[in-house]
Amino acid sequence: MKYLIVNADEFGLSEGVNKGIIEAYKNGIVKSTTLVVCGKGYSQAVEYLKNNNGLAAGVHLTLTDGMPIASNDKVITLVNKENKFYKRDEFIKKMMLGKISTEEIKTEFVAQIDKTNASGISLSHLDSHQSTYIHPKIFPIVIEIAKKYGLPIRFPIDPVFLNKKPSFKFKTNIHIAKKILLKVFSIKQKNQMRVLGVKTSDHFRTYFDFHADKRDYEEAFIRLLSSLNEGVTEVMTHPGYWDADLCEWVYGEEDKLLRENELKVLVSDKIKNYIKDNSIEVINYKKVKI
Repeated sequence: MKYLIVNADEFGLSEGVNKGIIEAYKNGIVKSTTLVVCGKGYSQAVEYLKNNNGLAAGVHLTLTDGMPIASNDKVITLVNKENKFYKRDEFIKKMMLGKISTEEIKTEFVAQIDKTNASGISLSHLDSHQSTYIHPKIFPIVIEIAKKYGLPIRFPIDPVFLNKKPSFKFKTNIHIAKKILLKVFSIKQKNQMRVLGVKTSDHFRTYFDFHADKRDYEEAFIRLLSSLNEGVTEVMTHPGYWDADLCEWVYGEEDKLLRENELKVLVSDKIKNYIKDNSIEVINYKKVKI
């Protein structure tokens, strides 16, 4: 049997993102989302969840962009002079130089989870903003936390050559090289998960997989669906509508088109009919917990 988790990342990031994700749930194929606890639209997202019980929600663990949930004196190495998280490139650089405390990362992750639990939301799983938690020094912390809270986690390693083949283009080959390195690093991490009984999906795809053909997003997503293996596959998506609050988080207005194009795909009758006709069951991470 083929099971599909379509997760809408960044619920709570802004009102525009919230609106898009709820639309993708009510009119489309999204049954799973993850909350940006430090996002400006977090409180609104929590209220949406309380009124839409079929939408399962996890925590989108965040270390880049926005402000921490833990008190500033407990996360000194994670923030800049304005008490905001570093941007991704700066964060990675500081991690490489050993200037980020992994204990403070754990403190912040737990604070984000505890705040969501306190809101009355029954969490479905954990994943990460910009996949920062896949770092070899951070992921063991996440595994430990997932075990403590009894939650599955996203394992964001997709097939190396999916939509990317070796070529004369430097950027393409760099992309493939990064994926190969992640594959190598992930072997130990996957084994740690198995030993501790922390669950994840069987397969993973990123939203880039259906951006491969910008001429026809629906056809590109159908190609993704046609490539599904038996078992559970998570597809990471970012539906939403552009608004001013997104400017603080994204790196260019091209994000506007990406989110709105994804939303169109996720509510498409053509996509819903394909899923039905091919006996693909759309689920959320609460089924993975069983």
